[in-house]
Amino acid sequence: MGLLLKEIKKLFFSKLFIVYSALVIIFGILNCQQVLNKNLHSNIYQPQNMTIYTNDSRTIMDNVTTQLEEEVKNNNFKTYQFGFLKEKQLSQEKVETVKHLLSKMKNTNDFQMFKTYSDKVAHEIGWGSYYSTRELHMLGVKSMSQSDFNKERAIIQSQDLYYGAYSRYLSDVMGVILGILPFFLSAYLSLIDYKTNTYKVIYSRNTSSFKLMSLRLLAIVLLSLLPAVIFSIYFNFGISMIHGFFMRGLLTFYKNFIIWLLPIVLVTSVLGMLITSLFNSYLGIIIQFILWFINLNIGATHIEGNYGYLLIPRHNSLFNASYFYDNLSNIYANRISYFVVGLLLLALTTLIFSFKRKGVISGVSLFKNRSKV
Repeated sequence: MGLLLKEIKKLFFSKLFIVYSALVIIFGILNCQQVLNKNLHSNIYQPQNMTIYTNDSRTIMDNVTTQLEEEVKNNNFKTYQFGFLKEKQLSQEKVETVKHLLSKMKNTNDFQMFKTYSDKVAHEIGWGSYYSTRELHMLGVKSMSQSDFNKERAIIQSQDLYYGAYSRYLSDVMGVILGILPFFLSAYLSLIDYKTNTYKVIYSRNTSSFKLMSLRLLAIVLLSLLPAVIFSIYFNFGISMIHGFFMRGLLTFYKNFIIWLLPIVLVTSVLGMLITSLFNSYLGIIIQFILWFINLNIGATHIEGNYGYLLIPRHNSLFNASYFYDNLSNIYANRISYFVVGLLLLALTTLIFSFKRKGVISGVSLFKNRSKV
């Protein structure tokens, strides 16, 4: 506990943490105040002006065939590589193959067979096609009917207890900034040891490498989440003024909030520790920025409900509640997977740190100073 408190104090009283906290809270205000002003009681939400995501097979099949027919006609096929739109033209032979597959797709009502044909189309088009089985759900978008709207309102009231809808929105916003800023906190703690020569003491102490790295990571994760939690208190106060306060709603809010954000902060923080341990500089932020940018770019293509394999899932809407609950098992699998990834990265970081303590490696220069203990 003493070592954990030391790590927390080292970071908490730093200028970097003050700036970090200010950025997180300001980001929250700029992006979340609008949903308190235009809350779920607002008349601004009208079904004729809204779309909804769905896993409904008929909707997906209709959208796929309509879009593919247009692309075949113009020989202009959309692909999304790392989230970037790239339009491709195919050879005449491939266009004819796609036409043949499209004909089969239009004449089948079996969704499994439809996906088989669609997957073959994706193979012809190449990497980044939304017609692959894995990405087909991205085309499950339709205009919201009055019936859909009423169903959404019912789910938000009965299952979300209102708080869940706002929690998804806040978690989406906070996930964006917590997907990169904790890296700086991790890098700061690692580099400050070198500047103050603390590393000389750390590398020679009897405390295990795993304990040192685990407590450091815990300190970073707790402090990374702190300003987001502080903002969430203000946000929940605003929700309670609109919808009333009740404990079940608050528990629903923080269940979503923690499950959503904890894996993001864990992975981002431990990547900061790992990369900084390897390079002994802030240069690792370039790697982290690229990963963060690609994730956001992919997520932006389906911003009101994109989970899948993303470290930073997206749900930038108070609605699409039915889509969220339909994909809840996938979301849990995603969050658990990234939590496990975070633990594996911690194990790797601990291994590298242990080698450094023994003088086996130093920064990116491997296998030096073997004689040191």
